[in-house]
Amino acid sequence: MTIVAAALIREDGRFLICRRPENKARGLLWEFVGGKVEQGETPQEALIRECREELDIGVSVGPLFAEAVHAYPDLTVRLLVFSARIEEGTPKKLEHTDIRWITPEEIDGFDFCPADDLILKRIKEEAAMKEVYDFLKKCGTYYLATCEGGQARVRPFGTVDIWKDQLTFQTGKSKDVAKQILADPKVELCAFDGAQWLRVSAEAAEVPETAAQEHMLDAYPDLKAMYKAGDGNTVVFALKNATATFSSFTAPPRTVRF
Repeated sequence: MTIVAAALIREDGRFLICRRPENKARGLLWEFVGGKVEQGETPQEALIRECREELDIGVSVGPLFAEAVHAYPDLTVRLLVFSARIEEGTPKKLEHTDIRWITPEEIDGFDFCPADDLILKRIKEEAAMKEVYDFLKKCGTYYLATCEGGQARVRPFGTVDIWKDQLTFQTGKSKDVAKQILADPKVELCAFDGAQWLRVSAEAAEVPETAAQEHMLDAYPDLKAMYKAGDGNTVVFALKNATATFSSFTAPPRTVRF
């Protein structure tokens, strides 16, 4: 198996992609900058070297963003994609036929190497989650629906957070809403910002880490008068398998998933 290190370099809501040379395997397909990890190198060292060789840039390498294993006809690769930042230089086409900065919404307009599919899916889901988060924060209040014994229950909610790539909300375990979610995790959220409305259908799963509770309460300090991380009552739920639809009277509905 060939280990490949690649960089997810982001600036101003866009990320950098490169088009492979026509005369190479998977020619003219798009990819993240990077390459094979040579013997004696760490993935991070290989990535710094490849960025210099391919784009003439110096980068700082951050945490691992995602990884994937893919079998091509000629080799099997384990792809390690790290978040990275340009520290020196401007990307140049030293080896690639083209370089682009694109948004997550533009991904489907480019033909990527198949090994990148899972990475691109993660980027799109992350962007969708952030869009929903921003919308709910702007609205301030949204409405959360649960089910109890076949009867829908709806109430206003105000907490929303992103914790470890999960969209979360908070309540108290002593409340009926928490008991209903623990009994039946299917939920729906609805919000309206005056111009468009959002409906999210998802499953809610309890996040067990006390740190998630601390992060939430730091975002909503007024709640600290009623809740404390690790108090046995504070509970944070994450939305799973979410489908979010943005609608208005002036544009067709648009659906994202995360």
